Amino acid sequence: MGSCSSDTLVRVWDLRTMNPVKKINAHGNDVLSIDFNKYENFIATSSTDNLIKIFDLRSGTDMPMMIFSGHQLAVRKIKFSPYHANILASSSYDMSIRIWDCNNQMQVNKFDQHTEFVTGLDFNLFVENQ
Repeated sequence: MGSCSSDTLVRVWDLRTMNPVKKINAHGNDVLSIDFNKYENFIATSSTDNLIKIFDLRSGTDMPMMIFSGHQLAVRKIKFSPYHANILASSSYDMSIRIWDCNNQMQVNKFDQHTEFVTGLDFNLFVENQ
């Protein structure tokens, strides 16, 4: 299990011992969301610094393997696609949802039809392209 906090840390927990097995100093600001990639041992993080970072949990470092920028305000929620290991979605207080390709390390789509903060998102587990 993972958790994130306004202390800028991401913690990965061992549920048997109830102790953190990894602490990542992920951002310089509050960390708002995390998500594990179900295909790789990666964790994505988002923050009030407007950034998305991806960390390899096998590494012994706090250095992200990727950083995505593009949101103009805090990134409230992130989610890896359950169908494609390289696809990550993000929602932000800038009223947008963005889709990122981790293989090419770039934004591939932007949805900006919301007129207020976008506070959450999720993929449909029963229909692949939703």
